[in-house]
Amino acid sequence: NILEVIKGVHITSEITIENGLKSSAIIKSRMTGVIKGAQIISNKYDQQKGSAVAVAKLRMGADILSALLSDPKLLSFNEKIMRFWNDFSIITKANATTYYEKDKKTIQKLLNDLRENTQAKVFLENILKDMDGDFSGILIDISNLVDFQKALIVKLVDTNGKEIYPSNKVSKAMLTKRNTSVGYMFGLEDARKNLRVFDKPLEIAVNKVYKNKKSNLVLTDKQIEKLNRLDKDVFKNAKIILVLGD
Repeated sequence: NILEVIKGVHITSEITIENGLKSSAIIKSRMTGVIKGAQIISNKYDQQKGSAVAVAKLRMGADILSALLSDPKLLSFNEKIMRFWNDFSIITKANATTYYEKDKKTIQKLLNDLRENTQAKVFLENILKDMDGDFSGILIDISNLVDFQKALIVKLVDTNGKEIYPSNKVSKAMLTKRNTSVGYMFGLEDARKNLRVFDKPLEIAVNKVYKNKKSNLVLTDKQIEKLNRLDKDVFKNAKIILVLGD
C-alpha cells in the first residue's frame, strides 16, 4: 500500500518513482527493500470495528532518494539526467559572472589602481554592487507560480531550458542528505530563518516554469549572473529553499 502511494511522486519534471521502478530492476529491488524496512510509528487495533491503523515512516532522502539514484540507468533517460554528475562550465565569457565573493578584495584593489580609467571603473563598480556581502543561501519566491509541480529534484534552468542547477554543482550524497535538491517552506519570513539558508540568503522571485516541465524553474539572465557569483558551497550544500507562499 505504501508503494502504491509513493509511485506518483516526481523525481524530476519528467520522471516519477513509477517510471524508475519500471525502468530498472535494481531500483525496483532496492525500493521494495526500503518499503519493507519502513519504521512503524504506531499500530493500533480497534476491537469494536475489527480494523487496525498503522503509521509508517520513510525518509525521502536517506531511504527513497538514495534507492532511486542507485542505478545509473535512471539517470540516462529523459534528457540524460546523468549530466547532473558530469563536469561542464556554464561560464562562457569573461564578464562579471566569472567572479566570486573571494575575488572581492582583488576587484577593490583593481578599482583603486584603475581609478583614472572611467570605463574600467564603471565595470568594476557594477561587479561590487552585485556582490553585496557573502550570501549564505538562496530563497526562491514562487508564491505567484500557479503551475509549479513539486519534485525531489527541482531544476533551475535558463530561458532556453538549459540546466543551471543542480547540474554538477551538488553530489548525490548531498542530495540524499538534504532529501531534495531544494527545500520547501511556506512564508518568506520563516524561510529566512531556516538553517538551510541562514543567515543572509540571496532572494529572487521566479514566475515561470519551462514549458510542460513544471518542476523546472526559469531564471532570467540577470538572476543567473547573480547565482554565478555566489560561493560554490551554496550549491555544493544545496542551500536553496523554495518559498511557496504564506
